[in-house]
Parts: sequence; C-alpha cells; structure tokens
Amino acid sequence: MTTTWLERRRSRIDDIAGGRSLGAEAFRRLRREPAAIVGAIIIGIFVVVAVFAPLLAPHNATEAFPQLQENLRPGSIPGPQDGFPLGSDQLGRDFLSRMILASQQTLLVGVLATLIGLVFGIVIGTIAGASAAGWTPCSCGSPTCCWRSRACCSRSRSRRWRRARRRPR
Repeated sequence: MTTTWLERRRSRIDDIAGGRSLGAEAFRRLRREPAAIVGAIIIGIFVVVAVFAPLLAPHNATEAFPQLQENLRPGSIPGPQDGFPLGSDQLGRDFLSRMILASQQTLLVGVLATLIGLVFGIVIGTIAGASAAGWTPCSCGSPTCCWRSRACCSRSRSRRWRRARRRPR
C-alpha cells in the first residue's frame, strides 16, 4: 500500500504526541518544568490575594490611625508596629492593607495591557500577513528593526565598494 507524504507526516505527529491535542501536550511539558510551576504558583497567589483583597486586608486602607500618626515626623516614616507589620505611610494609614487592596488595580492593569497588546498584535499581524507589498516589514515592524536593516544594507554596500577599490585592475 502506498502512502502519501501527508499521511506519513500525520502518523509521525500522532506517534510523537501520543494522540494528545496541542494544548494537552503543552500542558504536559509545562508540568515537568520547575520554573513554570513556581511561576504558576506565584501568579495563583497574586490572583487569590487580588480577588479576596477586601477580606484579607487587616485594616481599612483609607483610615488614618492615631497610634501610627504619633510617630510621624517630617522626613521619616515609622517602621513596623504592633498590628501594623509593614508600618504606615506619611498620613498614618496601614501600608499592608493599602498594598493588598492595590493588588486589584495592579492585576486589572496587567490584564488590560495584555488584552490591548493582543488586539494590536492580531491587527498588525493580520495586516502583515495579508499584505503582499514591500512596505509591511518597515510599517509593521519596530522602527529599530527598520533602522538596523538599513544600516546593515549600507554597511554591506560600503564593504563591497571598499573591496572593489582594493582590487587591482
């Protein structure tokens, strides 16, 4: 029985992946990577803290505490005190509570920045892929890449020019 190149390729891919989907194969590889596991744990903890921030914050983040304001002096911020493990800011507010509640905004900014980058990447990639004109690399790539490619072209031209001048005629 003769097989086509496509059938042989599919059978090799199935043998390598063991019949798993691309996502399952990627997840299997990530589970074996210690750095990926540590990163996932850190991100998971951050997400849990951000989601449950109002419940985890020990104090009201906007309330100024008199016991913290006693030790405030111009130019210095008091360190940890009883019930306030990270101390206070310049106005006598609990720093730990402010950090825990600020994790919500930090997570929101990170997710929005990723989504905006994803949308722009899809649009620029679609334009670059659909365009057959020569303007795409310089308009869709970064200006640095365009500048460097021009510099490489001019450098190679100048080397050719120097070599041509050195050769005896």
